[in-house]
Amino acid sequence: MDIPMHGNIQMKAPDKVKIVVPPDVKKKWKWVRLSIEDKERNTTSELTVEIGGKTTIPGTKIEIEAREFLPDLRIEGNLYTTGSSDLLNPAIHVIVREDGKGIFDGWLFQKFPRVHPFRHPKYKIIFKEPVGIS
Repeated sequence: MDIPMHGNIQMKAPDKVKIVVPPDVKKKWKWVRLSIEDKERNTTSELTVEIGGKTTIPGTKIEIEAREFLPDLRIEGNLYTTGSSDLLNPAIHVIVREDGKGIFDGWLFQKFPRVHPFRHPKYKIIFKEPVGIS
């Protein structure tokens, strides 16, 4: 069964998608930095989220869960993986909840922030950059 993810984009149901993050990628990349724009106040702030972790936009009931990070996202049928550990097509799979209700489950792209963006009346979330270990 296909489920709508964002706008008119269709993705496979989660039980039919396989996401493979190679061990070297998990070891190298630990966090992602997100840009949070408050459209009403015309302000922008940054949040750093641990990959596999969650955070809340301060002063809101919006929680962001950073799931899988792929530095060179490749989609082959139902398989989502990376072509390399180089930052060629960086993408982070995020789940966003507001008041505990899921409002977004999809991929944010660093180099293409307008592709499948997070849509909300007040906030914009943009994947700014991955943060690795030195």
